[in-house]
Amino acid sequence: MIRAYRSVSSLVLASAVFFAVSVTLGAEKSTHFSREYTGNVDVSKHLPMKPGTKWVFENEYGTTIDADGTIGTIRWKDEQTVVGIASIPEGKLVKLSVRSFDIEDDLPADKGDTAREVLFQAISTDDHYWLVNGNYVYFLPAELFDGPGNKMRPGIAKRFADDEFVPDLFFPMGAAKVWAERKRERDDMERARLFRDGKGPAPNPTMYYWRHIGVERVETPAGTFNDAHHLTYFTIGGPSNVWFVPGTGIVKRAYSHQGSYIKSDSVLIAYENGK
Repeated sequence: MIRAYRSVSSLVLASAVFFAVSVTLGAEKSTHFSREYTGNVDVSKHLPMKPGTKWVFENEYGTTIDADGTIGTIRWKDEQTVVGIASIPEGKLVKLSVRSFDIEDDLPADKGDTAREVLFQAISTDDHYWLVNGNYVYFLPAELFDGPGNKMRPGIAKRFADDEFVPDLFFPMGAAKVWAERKRERDDMERARLFRDGKGPAPNPTMYYWRHIGVERVETPAGTFNDAHHLTYFTIGGPSNVWFVPGTGIVKRAYSHQGSYIKSDSVLIAYENGK
């Protein structure tokens, strides 16, 4: 997730636009930061999480694999299935199993196993979790939890309590324009207040935030969706894009790195709701 970003002048302009939009939205009684939103929501009505719910994705990942600039590409499918739900102090924990298959690459035979290892790092067959905490959903790897008890490891639980984790989704979709770690949002909201009172510079909450871009039409092998919420996470390297459909889940992902060649795409090819 590294991509060359815009110039400093562009960031300053984006900062001003961001703050202006925030004020306008406030006048319309909607929120810009997710921490300003006070409504409650049943996330399960938006994100399917019944045991047995299954998504199948077609994936492609390409990157430079050696010093001579050779580009390697790997393609595969993975099946993600909800296999359990548990309650822990931090919220509702949804466990998903992952199975990867139909793996193929386009590397020349003379590139050998080392080059293939570079590509195969993109494929994850590890189980993972969704942690539902209020209106937020966090995508977390299994190694953050302790075995059958599904408890967060002590150090991880403290980091979560200290607001160090970035939520991946905020519901209801579109109710807030941006979301990030609680501390980051609180700090930027305070900067916005000081700026409004003439006591400080304009905030620049464009980096390391998820941003709700809008609702779009997305075509996938699993069907055409007219209500796909386009979400973008901005970093100094560039944005990662996700398209989420309420009642179905993520239907598409896309990432491209400008600084060096890294490109990753994922699209939904099948979906089955749990019983």
